[in-house]
Formats: sequence, C-alpha cells, structure tokens
Amino acid sequence: MPTTPTVPCYARWQGVFAGAEAVEAVRLIGPDGRRQQRPVFRHQPADFVYDDHGYETIAAAGDAVRAARGTPDLPGAWRCEWLAGERVVATDEFVCTDSDHPGFVERSTHDPRYFAFTEGEPYVALGFNLCWPATYALTTGREFQTGSRRATLGAGDFERWFRTLAAEGGNFARLWLGMGYFQADGPVAGELDLLRFAASDRVVELARGHGIRLKLCLEYFRTFAPGSGQSRELRHPDDGRAGRRGRVVPVAGLAGAVAAQGRRPPGALR
Repeated sequence: MPTTPTVPCYARWQGVFAGAEAVEAVRLIGPDGRRQQRPVFRHQPADFVYDDHGYETIAAAGDAVRAARGTPDLPGAWRCEWLAGERVVATDEFVCTDSDHPGFVERSTHDPRYFAFTEGEPYVALGFNLCWPATYALTTGREFQTGSRRATLGAGDFERWFRTLAAEGGNFARLWLGMGYFQADGPVAGELDLLRFAASDRVVELARGHGIRLKLCLEYFRTFAPGSGQSRELRHPDDGRAGRRGRVVPVAGLAGAVAAQGRRPPGALR
C-alpha cells in the first residue's frame, strides 16, 4: 500500500504529473483551507558527475517531466489539484511535518525597516557576491599547454564556498543567473537549457543546507555596446525552421529570453 509523502515545513514540495492532459497549474490546499496556485513547468532530472580532478558534468537523467513546486508553511495534510484551465484532472496529497526551519525572510512586523523570519527571529544579511563558479583551461595533452576547452568545478565550488561562509557566521550570498554556469537561455528566444535550471536547483539546495539565503540576480547591465558581454542578439523562434528569415531580438540574459516569448520566468527558479 503506497504511503503518503511527507515534506518538512518550509521545505520544497515537488509533484510530477504523468497524465496525458495538458495541465497548466496545481492548486495546493492547506490544512487550514488556504489555497495557493503554482505553475506547471518542464523539469529535467539530472545527474551530477565529477571526474578525478573534480570537474563537473551535468547529464540528463531520463526525459523531462511536467512538475510543480510549492513551499508548505503549515503542518498537516495538504491536497494537490492538477488543473487544466479550471478543471481538476487529478489529485495528490502529502503531509507537512513540523521542522525547526525559521521560515521565509520577510519585512519585520515589529519594525518594517528591518528583515525578520516568518517565525519572528530577526534576519541580518551577512555575506557577499559569489556570482558564478570559475572555469579552467584544459590541457591539450602537450606539456604545459592548454587549449580553448574549459571545465568547471560547478556546484563543487559552491559547496566549498557555502561551507566556509557558514563557518564564519555568514548567511547570505548573491548569484548571477545571467552568466555562463546558470544561464539557461540560448541563441533562440524562449528555448531554454533545462540542465542549467538543474544547476540552479543544486546550488539552492546546497545553500539551504548551510543556512544561507540567496539573492538571485537575473540581469546586470553596464553597457549595451556591440560586442560587450551584456550585448546579445536572440533569434526569433521562427528563424530558419519556418523557412523565412527570423527577427533579431536585442535582449540579454534569462529574463530577456523569457520576455521575448511573452512569458514569465519559469517556476524552476521559484
């Protein structure tokens, strides 16, 4: 007999919809009757593999699935309703269990000039920019020579950084999602690399394990000069595949790629 899944309070719930219907959202109903609606998104399970040098490879672990996520904030039984429009096509349930997690970072109810956790404890951010992991030039196989191929320690860098930061009393870091390791958008507007979201997921979980809150920077702009790091041209989705010349959309980064398609950033980053 299957058991009901359990999720600690303020942890991540993730549900996967395997039916044939075109579901768009899931409605979460808490033990107090409150309702929350969350979008359905394409999620790519991934394996993180490290070689003898610690260099990271992220590979798809099976096919992408339709998933939804939420953060239960009240212990008890929760109901999940998968929605096609307003029609409920399937239901699930899980149990939210007690935890010692202090909750979300919010404006303090005692003094709105300051931050506090949901449970009331003050939050003073102490940390710095960790941005993205470094890359390293790989050897060509000839003595003391490197080529154009590069590799990264990826999430391994963040695990070490978060561990060190937490040991020194830090509780905050800022990441650049519009740069290399995290950048999910490619040359065609709206076409996203789901493995980059897997990388983001991994880093968020590592931060959570060390009690570190993250500020996610979707974009940064210093110049739009042609050829600059912030200047990119995205092809319209019709480019080539529809047999006609596509439009060039001058945007930069994840938010720009999603905006060019007229959508909000995917729920994978929630």
